[in-house]
Amino acid sequence: MRGAPSPLGVVETEGAPSIVQAGPSVVRFALALPDRAELRFTPALHRGARRAAASVSFRVTLEQAEGEERELWSGRLGPRDSDIEEVGVELPVAPGSIARLGLQVGDSPQDRFAWGVWRAPRVLGAEQDRLLEPPPVSLDVRHR
Repeated sequence: MRGAPSPLGVVETEGAPSIVQAGPSVVRFALALPDRAELRFTPALHRGARRAAASVSFRVTLEQAEGEERELWSGRLGPRDSDIEEVGVELPVAPGSIARLGLQVGDSPQDRFAWGVWRAPRVLGAEQDRLLEPPPVSLDVRHR
């Protein structure tokens, strides 16, 4: 679609990083979670999806090494819906446990522009009440 954003991107929205994600897709993060871990974010429709009268579904899932992936939260936004307030989702795991957190965006049932936005996604915990910073990543890109 002309003028569409990339299938996955990070942009700044209202001074905070936001994930823009096309549906259907899932982005997973492997995290060591703190005590009383909680994911906070504000789901939103991308402005192009709203203009195209699309609706988008959102899901938050969690998977631990010994278990299956399970849904912790879901919601749907349509072009006429009001913005949703910030969402807090408890991440019920033992402190220090490694888990895979999934952010899923579903496609629009109308086969229209299905881009969702996760505004200011962050994981907080009892000790630090701050964003868990990912480990440094080194990319080795070679062109032939």
